[in-house]
Amino acid sequence: MRVVPTAQELEWIISVAVQEPVDELAERNKTSTRGMYRRIEKMWERLGAANQVQGIALAVQQGWIAPPPWEDGED
Repeated sequence: MRVVPTAQELEWIISVAVQEPVDELAERNKTSTRGMYRRIEKMWERLGAANQVQGIALAVQQGWIAPPPWEDGED
């Protein structure tokens, strides 16, 4: 069974990928910064990623988010 992120998790992945400060993400999700770190860690585990770098790579690979502009193959 293929695991896919929920709409909320997709928002978190995008926020992490664009390097939004976790405290801002936590405030928007009405939780503490520490709580947000825990939620993100559990999300990576659920999606099968060992860490943030693998999680973002997985999201790009699966087409959940667009790759950064420097990876589009255009020079």
